[in-house]
Amino acid sequence: MAALLALDLGLPIADPLLVEITPEFARHAVPANQSEARARCENAIGWAFATKQLPAGYSILPIGKPPSRTLLTSLAELYAYDGLIQNADRIVKNANCLVKGNALGIFDHDQAFGFLLDIWGAKPVGEIDSYSFLSNHLAYQHLSRDRSQFYRLEGAWQAVNPQAVAGYRDLLPDEWPGKKTYFDRIEAHLNSVHAGLASALDAITLTLPSSS
Repeated sequence: MAALLALDLGLPIADPLLVEITPEFARHAVPANQSEARARCENAIGWAFATKQLPAGYSILPIGKPPSRTLLTSLAELYAYDGLIQNADRIVKNANCLVKGNALGIFDHDQAFGFLLDIWGAKPVGEIDSYSFLSNHLAYQHLSRDRSQFYRLEGAWQAVNPQAVAGYRDLLPDEWPGKKTYFDRIEAHLNSVHAGLASALDAITLTLPSSS
């Protein structure tokens, strides 16, 4: 769902794919002497999530080196996106994104919607405390407290209405257990973000270092 949302938002995500792992593939993809890998492949028979490989030339963001100014807008949108989907996993040591010149390529959102693991449930989207985890985000140190850097993302998110989010359900395989377990809660969260988007982005802006 995070990947589908990113596509609708026009973010530079590696194209998501559904890949069917068949028993025949599982038998031939991994040599018989690699028993552990073969067992994992056999346990994955059915529909699996994958991403299309990014073109050649992408590399990790340099650590300790400021990104180019032309990358800052993309990094700002990534910062807000990860905040709004509660993805605390995009840190310097685990960037889950690559860069090629002035372009980002993002992937791996399996830690998104972190509220699913919180026994107290999701916090209000307009509260600054809901985004305290963003202090560890890889883009945090490179951004300043400027609300205008989220304007494009805000407009794109407004277009992703509850009907669009509900449509994601039909794109997910019914055999995935998480569809039944988590879809309704994720849908409710995304609808809350849509309804309170301005205040949510105001809160995310306030998590950033003051430029003064």
